[in-house]
Amino acid sequence: MDFELSTEQKLILETVRRFVREEIVPLEADLDPDASELPPHHRERLVAMTKELGFYGLDIPAEYGGPGIDLTTRTLMAFEMAQHRAGLYAPCYGVFGGAGLAQLYEADDDQKERYLYPVLRGEKRGFFALTEPSGGSDPARAIRTTAVRDGDDWILDGEKTFISGADKADFGIVFARTDPELGRKGITCFLVDTDMPGFRVRRIVHTLRSTHYAAELEFNRVRVPGRNVLGEVNQGFAIANDRLSRNRIPYAAGCVGVALKAQEMAIAYAKTRKTFGDYLSTRQAVQWMIVDNEIDLRTARALTLEAAARADAGKPFRTEAAICKLVASEGASRVVDRAMQIHGGGFVSLTAPRPLAGVRVLDLGQVYQGPYAGFLLAQAGADVVKVEPPRGEPLRRREARGGPPSFPLAFLNTNKRSVTCDLKEEEGRDLLRRLAGAADVLIENFAPGVMDRLGVGWQALRELNPRLIYASGTAYGLSGPDSERLGMDITVQAWAGVMSITGDAGGRPLKAGPAFIDFLGGTHLYGGIVSALYERTRTGAGRLVEVAMQEAAYPTLLSQLGLMHHDGKLPGRAGNRHGRVSPYSVYPCRDGDVAVICITERHWRNLLRAMGREDLISDPRFRNNEARVAHRDETEALVAEWTTGLTRSEVDEAARSHRVPCAPVRDLAEVNADPHLRERGFLEAVDHPGLGEIRLPASAVRFDGRPSGPLEPIPALGENTEEVIREWLGAVPDDEGSDG
Repeated sequence: MDFELSTEQKLILETVRRFVREEIVPLEADLDPDASELPPHHRERLVAMTKELGFYGLDIPAEYGGPGIDLTTRTLMAFEMAQHRAGLYAPCYGVFGGAGLAQLYEADDDQKERYLYPVLRGEKRGFFALTEPSGGSDPARAIRTTAVRDGDDWILDGEKTFISGADKADFGIVFARTDPELGRKGITCFLVDTDMPGFRVRRIVHTLRSTHYAAELEFNRVRVPGRNVLGEVNQGFAIANDRLSRNRIPYAAGCVGVALKAQEMAIAYAKTRKTFGDYLSTRQAVQWMIVDNEIDLRTARALTLEAAARADAGKPFRTEAAICKLVASEGASRVVDRAMQIHGGGFVSLTAPRPLAGVRVLDLGQVYQGPYAGFLLAQAGADVVKVEPPRGEPLRRREARGGPPSFPLAFLNTNKRSVTCDLKEEEGRDLLRRLAGAADVLIENFAPGVMDRLGVGWQALRELNPRLIYASGTAYGLSGPDSERLGMDITVQAWAGVMSITGDAGGRPLKAGPAFIDFLGGTHLYGGIVSALYERTRTGAGRLVEVAMQEAAYPTLLSQLGLMHHDGKLPGRAGNRHGRVSPYSVYPCRDGDVAVICITERHWRNLLRAMGREDLISDPRFRNNEARVAHRDETEALVAEWTTGLTRSEVDEAARSHRVPCAPVRDLAEVNADPHLRERGFLEAVDHPGLGEIRLPASAVRFDGRPSGPLEPIPALGENTEEVIREWLGAVPDDEGSDG
């Protein structure tokens, strides 16, 4: 669309631009980037300035004391107000004064006296409650909160989620279904005071590790007087929709403003940063990114201004408002992403939120399986709280009995917080219930039935928190004839068939060296938890997730199961050899051993070239894998004869240069010193209070653009009990000690 600024608009925009750059931007270095409000002294000073400029209360209609700025000019101002560090948009917007709750302008005179005018005077705070746990792209049809008429009053029952400011509000605008037969036309809007009996802020959600909070609300037979119906019965969503549509336009403008600043910074950086002797701005790849940014910016800006102009002209604009918000938010995201790439990506990636940021996890795991699932969640950004009895979990109790500090405990519990909770006492069980009511996930790997007997199992906790993901790790599962069988890593290896195929030919069964069963169980539990969290975004409901270690181990038997199927008999133990592949073994060197495997015929031919035995390429004994398996002893001896005269590194170098799968058998000290693992950031030096400097791992799961680490060592037992209670539950009772 053709758009030309009026003289008045040019003057307003220049004033706003100067205000932001001279008053807001200089505060960047001293402010928390996630702060939702400025410190009081800055806010008061800047509010006074916006009032003097005539810009305070931008979204307040003129008849209620607002500046009377049309939506198009308001949109242009939002472009400018957002052109600084993104985290400052909320405080910057705040000093221009909000509209309160725009739906209140539809209120009757009595309601305006009780709610609108106190809000405009700063005497009351309100919240807007539309979204529900089952919400999606159509929030009206997703509403399950009901309002049933009872005489002159209405009785509200239901839940709301992701509601901003409800924990600090005096009242809220709440949407409830009053006629289930009418769909979106059967919604009514109510004014609900937060001190009404039955209203409860169930929990505060700390989103994306920032200071922005949202609440989950519960309405349990809340009696609302008839005079608190806002607008007409069954017409509530019409009130919401018009105001929501109008608000989408300055929201889109804010997205564009942030992206405009990112583009400006990227261009300036490209003009000054040299790589390989020339400026980034001369690189075609960078030029194309800047052009793509410009396309996204111009498209979003034009659509946003078109929507604002239609609204100002009194034309239908809801579709245009929805489109501009979608295009602006997604386009701005692409622009900022490309700007980050032009800068090299690393300057913001360390502070970018991790995938599970904001997810709260109670980790009641012990030893390896449960704690490893919690470890993976913590590494993905979840707020994981390790819950232990007053004497600690089994790994920690070994320290208490006079043993050395537990390396496994330090290994599995980085980036977690520690809370103590005595589940043998009702006080401790009550604390766990309250924490579970504020949690997204609970992990436990007790024997089946233990948590149920304590009254804090899945069935009990789901009643308190229907959104809870309850993850249980056991040896053999929560059901079936073997569910009560006790199991640890070695016994599950035995029962699962792993030991029957491990060991030398003709020898006795052996367990695998590492405790891989426990870690397979923990890995599967992590996958189940993340799957359930994703499902919850669609359904709003939690789920019981269980993993049996025996079942997690079964797929590792695949090769031997295949042999049994094809041969019709039990596969025996084969040591380091393989029943269907040769060469496949561990071979001696002058200074140790190496593992070599040839899966394809190309591998075999390349190995012969590495050994200097091209003369054997056409030998019928080694012509293909079937022939080599038939002459296994000769094949394996041939490879061993070559490796015996060389060092591990010489064999490895020859094999790698000829593209043959090969690796030296390394000891744990060599693995811990591996420069590859350190270069990738997998192993990190951590200063542990009891163990000194130790090497601890990050998660093997990597997220592009977000490097692993830093690792925080496990806190002391119960160190964070009061902190967690305060954050999750809002306060620490006087009698709530650190021993739970």
